[in-house]
Amino acid sequence: MQDAGRFLEKCAEAREILLSLSNPMVINHYDCDGLASGAIVYDFLMKNGKMPKIMTVKQLKPENISGFASSFKEVVFVDLGANLSAIKEIKTALTIDHHQTEELGYFQANPMLYGVDGGSEISSSGVAYLVCSPESGVWGLESRVQSLEFRDPRLKTQDHYAELALVGALGDMQYPLEGMNRMIADQGIKAGRIEERIDLTLFGKHARSIRSMLLYADPYLPGITGNEELCKFIIESSGITEQQGTKWASYYDCPEEERKRLVSSLVRFLAEGGYGKLAKSLIGPVYLLPKLIPELREAQEFSTMLNACGRNGRFDLGMQLCFGNFTDEVANLLATHRKNLRDGIAFAISNMQDLGPFYLIDGRGAISENIIGVVCGMIYSTARHDKPIIGLANEEITSSELRVSITIPETGNSKPETIKISSRAAKPLVAAGVNLGAIMKECSLVVGGAGGGHRMAAGATIPKEKLEEFLAGVSHAIQKTSSV
Repeated sequence: MQDAGRFLEKCAEAREILLSLSNPMVINHYDCDGLASGAIVYDFLMKNGKMPKIMTVKQLKPENISGFASSFKEVVFVDLGANLSAIKEIKTALTIDHHQTEELGYFQANPMLYGVDGGSEISSSGVAYLVCSPESGVWGLESRVQSLEFRDPRLKTQDHYAELALVGALGDMQYPLEGMNRMIADQGIKAGRIEERIDLTLFGKHARSIRSMLLYADPYLPGITGNEELCKFIIESSGITEQQGTKWASYYDCPEEERKRLVSSLVRFLAEGGYGKLAKSLIGPVYLLPKLIPELREAQEFSTMLNACGRNGRFDLGMQLCFGNFTDEVANLLATHRKNLRDGIAFAISNMQDLGPFYLIDGRGAISENIIGVVCGMIYSTARHDKPIIGLANEEITSSELRVSITIPETGNSKPETIKISSRAAKPLVAAGVNLGAIMKECSLVVGGAGGGHRMAAGATIPKEKLEEFLAGVSHAIQKTSSV
């Protein structure tokens, strides 16, 4: 049963804990939601006279926690699914999160404990917003959106929590907005910080030429993405003049009638190709952030940039983006990220296997562990939704795995070969009983790994030699829990 009021009270308690800290370490996940929520918490602490440090990690492991406990007296874990008993070793520990969890003897600001679905209704950035914005309670409670100046003079603009909460939710694929996400967005709209309109949902409507928007389309458009001649034909047949003087026109540079003809051409092409559901998804709510710099003005584009930074090991650039600092490095990183996604999607479409209870994408050697989950999520636009998708990638050990603003010794330098698992399921499957977070956690523990997440999206890390046993366990669990 949902108890939103109790959850909001817990967020207020978390705020008081943050204010009681002296010089805490903030440890956040490396994806879009993790970077956005970590930035909110870090900024809040700075504004309230604290001297926090911040660290971004791919995964929280027991051996890391032991190291944190010996190095830091105050730690705030953000967007890490931190349901590890080892956290109790830390003198003062607080988690701000939205993954499935249980009461474990340390303070958690987590909606899942109060019946609010962290998989679809609120992200960690949303939780951080509720914790760090005074009077930000929703559902009838008096609220306001707080605008705070970041004190680092190297960063160009102020940052705003409502925008980051929205960007984090979109980055975690919580779209369309519902529940607390919807209420937080409404607060931002009322304050003039967020604008909502119905429009084309493709990436790059502001920052790219129309041809680049289609050629490198996100979401992936079968037959169009990567096909420059077809992109050119669609643009010309829509009556659009691509080059205006020395400038290549963006989507928003075109008159409304031309934009409508372009959208109609895209929808018709996809529908005739058998991608009716994808065609319908091209039109939907689009969120603009009018107070931010032009490069960050479209929320979905902002979220993709953050994912590009985090998943390519440039956590520092991701944090700077959260405070409005866009650089050429980010633009180059984004181009690389999007190429990797296109290549990964193409590989997945050609190599997806039907193993009965689920589809398998074995991306080892072809798809990076940093994007295998994104690929699994995006592939749902072009695949059937009748069963979950499981993706595999080799776990990578790189020098940027812990790219932090401070240095602490890493523990356990040698580790066995492991496989990164990512899984996705559609809402009807979840309604039928599938809980990927529970399945990943239980099946990975059996083979000596670790995992968890949401009902619709979850992951795990397992020993390489235990793959067949793990997949057999997942197959059995899906068949047992699903009524489809």
